[in-house]
Amino acid sequence: MKSQPDGPLPDPVRLERLFHAAANLPESEQADFLARECAPDGLEYQAVLGLLAAERSSHSVWNAGAFELEARQTAGHSGQAREGQFFGPYRILRHISTGGMGFVYEAVRADDQYQKKVAIKIAQRGVDENAAIIERFRAERQILARLEHPNIAPLLEGGTTSDGVPYLVMEYVDGVPLNQYAAQCVLTLRDKLKLFLSICDAVQYAHRSLVVHRDLKPSNILVTAGGVPKLLDFGIAKVLNAEGAALTATVGAMTLEYSSPEQVLGAPITASTDIYSLGVLLFELLSGRRPYRNVTSALELTQAICTTAPEPLGSRKAPGFDPDLEKIVQMALRKEPDRRYPSVGQFADDIRRYMAGYPISARTDTRGYRTSRFIARNKSIVTVGTLGVLALLAGIATTGWEARIADRRFNGLRKLANSYLFEFHDAIKDLPGSTPARQLVAKRALEYLDGLAKESGRDKTLELELATAYEKVGMVQGAPNYPSLGDRAGALSSYRKAQAIRERLSAGAPADSRAAIGLAQNYVFTALLIQHMGDLKGAADASRKAMRLMEQFSAAHPADSEVREMLAKAYDDLANVLGNVDSPNLGDSRGAVDLYRKALQIRTTLVTADPSSREKRYWLATSYGFVAAANQALKDDPGCAEAFRQGAAILEQLMREDPLNVMYRRGVAVYSRSLSLTSLRMLNLEEARKYGDRSAALFAELSKADPDNAEAQEASADSIWSQGYVLEKSKEPLHALAHYESAVAVYGLLTAKHPENLPAGLRTAHQLIAALATEMGDLGKGLKNAQNELDIDSRLLRVDTNNAGARRNQGVAYAQVGKVHELLAAREAAGPRAMAEYREARNWYQRSSDLWQDLKKNGTLIPSYAKKPDEAAAGLARCDRGLAGHL
Repeated sequence: MKSQPDGPLPDPVRLERLFHAAANLPESEQADFLARECAPDGLEYQAVLGLLAAERSSHSVWNAGAFELEARQTAGHSGQAREGQFFGPYRILRHISTGGMGFVYEAVRADDQYQKKVAIKIAQRGVDENAAIIERFRAERQILARLEHPNIAPLLEGGTTSDGVPYLVMEYVDGVPLNQYAAQCVLTLRDKLKLFLSICDAVQYAHRSLVVHRDLKPSNILVTAGGVPKLLDFGIAKVLNAEGAALTATVGAMTLEYSSPEQVLGAPITASTDIYSLGVLLFELLSGRRPYRNVTSALELTQAICTTAPEPLGSRKAPGFDPDLEKIVQMALRKEPDRRYPSVGQFADDIRRYMAGYPISARTDTRGYRTSRFIARNKSIVTVGTLGVLALLAGIATTGWEARIADRRFNGLRKLANSYLFEFHDAIKDLPGSTPARQLVAKRALEYLDGLAKESGRDKTLELELATAYEKVGMVQGAPNYPSLGDRAGALSSYRKAQAIRERLSAGAPADSRAAIGLAQNYVFTALLIQHMGDLKGAADASRKAMRLMEQFSAAHPADSEVREMLAKAYDDLANVLGNVDSPNLGDSRGAVDLYRKALQIRTTLVTADPSSREKRYWLATSYGFVAAANQALKDDPGCAEAFRQGAAILEQLMREDPLNVMYRRGVAVYSRSLSLTSLRMLNLEEARKYGDRSAALFAELSKADPDNAEAQEASADSIWSQGYVLEKSKEPLHALAHYESAVAVYGLLTAKHPENLPAGLRTAHQLIAALATEMGDLGKGLKNAQNELDIDSRLLRVDTNNAGARRNQGVAYAQVGKVHELLAAREAAGPRAMAEYREARNWYQRSSDLWQDLKKNGTLIPSYAKKPDEAAAGLARCDRGLAGHL
């Protein structure tokens, strides 16, 4: 089939002039006229031909669907089945509908296996003029075979009749068209938007599978009695190439009212075409009408689609749609494809933001707009906070002449600072998009408390407040696994200031469990931070301080739940440094497992005693995640998957109870990503894709809702390369490579702001690119990324030579460089250059082998790396054979 022309959309005024000139000519002369006026293989030519064809259609059929029009064109051809006729094990019950590609029947499976109602779609019987229809029917079968989504009617099986007619067996959807469902049911605005989001999920899934539907309309979306939409009829759908463009064109096979300008004009089709159709569907779902009124012919509708701005959602009879919702719909309906939402996922994200009361991307992002959205979401907090601040300022403003007033001012500022820290900050800390606000709140509180501390001397209570302020500022600055700005050096400075205060206060009150908990918590904060900065020895020392302190107080206060939880955190923290494969570690996986299990036992007991506590349940879920990571290091994948599932179930329930809590949403995203990678190791691609899609969607929401949150951006990049790894194992190397390189780009933005930070995922992404590029024959890219791996490993080992994780990674990179040089030698075939490459390859394999042997001796060669020494030895042997063959 001829590929479609490319280029900008034609000028509507010129199109109209050409159309009217051609329309006044006999039909037999129209094509020649157009060939003289414009390029026969260009968009103008095809667009005017389409307008002329539309004009020739009678008014009675101009708004019929493509299926119906094609059916009329092929009327008279045989192919209908009879009631009671069998197709394989399926018996026809009744005729449902007729389309240009064939007939659709309700049928039932009637053999001895089971009874099941299905829909059977049978192609028109083969005649010469129907060859394209038969081909399109077979293409639909191929497309449906790759789509598995709860909102897409699945293909159950396909076959061919004895005389060569193909047929499809699909799920029978007992539902009504989308517009009919909306008219019959009393749906609130929120109900309509939730229904539409389910449709978006299905279309986005199809796009991720490189399929664009191209005929989205109410009759192709049936809604069941339970309110579940099902997307049907991929008869004119097309597979996209890697750049997102349809591989071939199908002109005219579409339903005009829901068609995009580029469909009408015969321009290239991309995923943006479906976004426009979804915009029309949303407009109709919300308003009960279509975007273009007062059109009486196909030509007028075509012109409106290409040149006329859609009407507002509201009307004189039913005004009042929120301006944000209006902006969302109008952005989806923009004439130019590149000005619409970049993806269905981003379209859906804007709707979710609107529903949650957050700023949308379709509107200009101003400070006033963000403030109005924040106030709308948090009316009670803002009202109370504003009144309190105004009252305090008023009280301070009316006093100041007498000494007692100075004391009142001191206490007032102290109260304000603590209100910032413990009320306002904690009220917004788990809200998406709150990172800049938390930074400002903590910074202002710290300024107040720092100044007061200088005035008051050593007031114990005030110093505790000051230590807490330093820690909160540190968390906002750069705490790992927490919404932060990514400034880890600044965070460490803040933690150290708090630590000095807490150590002094704890030394003065050695029996005070509250002071001990505060100090242990600080050690845990510090250990986690410096672990991610590469100082594993320092992290282990800080973790042991926290553990010893809490073991001492737990023995003295066995019923104190705060002390017990702090002990569990100390166990986790030390275990992470010893052997968590998901972070820099010392390689002691078995020691880590013992500590993780101690923490899990403590938290299980605490939740049993207080099952209503969300905080305790959250930390229990965290324990399951750590146990899962330890099982992974020991190559116990079933145990790893089970622990992740238990933790994920707790987090999913917490997220249902508090949908906007950032930590719960992040936890579900992290565990979904981990389950995806675990499923991949267990060779379950379906589960890997399912969990990967869930993780990617949540991470994308978090990063978009809070663009200043560096941790969210890093987690999003982690998710991107994870999705790429699933694609690689699904035999989609080009798409996998694109994901890996996208992840590197996101990490690059983060390290540009804070060059001292080295996200663990950055090194992983380079490793994946190196291995895949080498496998695909791009040895230059493979070598470059392997060298990037080694650069990161070297930087980490300069900070701490005991970093077993970095040393293991170094061994992998050495072998990767060796493999590239070995392949370069093979390319040379013979001669001095081949010899030189084999020697270089052997040198790198030897480095890898020496390193594995060293790790084996000191006990840090964990089970998941057990085969690496043999792989390095095999590389050495191959190089020796290559060198011997060239002597």
